[in-house]
Amino acid sequence: MTGIRHLFLFGLIGSIIALITSFFIRDEAEAGRNSWQPEGTA
Repeated sequence: MTGIRHLFLFGLIGSIIALITSFFIRDEAEAGRNSWQPEGTA
């Protein structure tokens, strides 16, 4: 029982972390494209 519960808990936490990280990565990509693009490359 505890194994299934832990599996569910890890799945839930993993999905939440994946959601948050994908949101932050997209946000950083949007910000990075404007701010810290090096001169002369791109």
